[in-house]
Amino acid sequence: MQPRTAVSIFGIENLYGGDFRRVIDVIRRADELGVDQMVMTDHVVMGERTKVLGPYLSFDDITCRPTHDQKGGIPLWFGIAPTEANCALVAELGAGWVPISQDAGVIRDGVAKFRAAFQRAGRDPKELQVRAHLPPKTSSSGAFDLEETLAAGVGPAVEAGATCIDLVAVLYCREPSDLDRALERIARIQL
Repeated sequence: MQPRTAVSIFGIENLYGGDFRRVIDVIRRADELGVDQMVMTDHVVMGERTKVLGPYLSFDDITCRPTHDQKGGIPLWFGIAPTEANCALVAELGAGWVPISQDAGVIRDGVAKFRAAFQRAGRDPKELQVRAHLPPKTSSSGAFDLEETLAAGVGPAVEAGATCIDLVAVLYCREPSDLDRALERIARIQL
């Protein structure tokens, strides 16, 4: 499976004075630049009714409830510890794992456990998707540094088994114009 890039939209609206409608423009721009996924789970709470009404994105009275029948449905990603029981659960119902740790060694160990559980469940271990968050690095000024984060984190995460690199783009932005540059750079990641 070819690794992909994902950008969390978490907090992006804060660059625009809290106007969530501007996030739609950001999602469109990321798509134009070739970012593989925009992750919106930060704004949809499991079991809670959710409402977003806007000129480009509207949904009302939506409740997120995973079901056991995921064939062709919404892929379930689990952000849980790789215990034996959790690995069996992901092997039964899940598409992927979101490691809580950003440490490549912890990710590598977890990937091995989840792949073994996939094998025991009769699934191809290569089906396991792993969305890794990179440990953010800072510059000498103390600001988050996207280039340093990518240089230090992409290789180890992919070698540990990550199939998707997830970045919180807003960490690397002080103003809206920074966001476009960050998205352009993320879209150019070579995995």
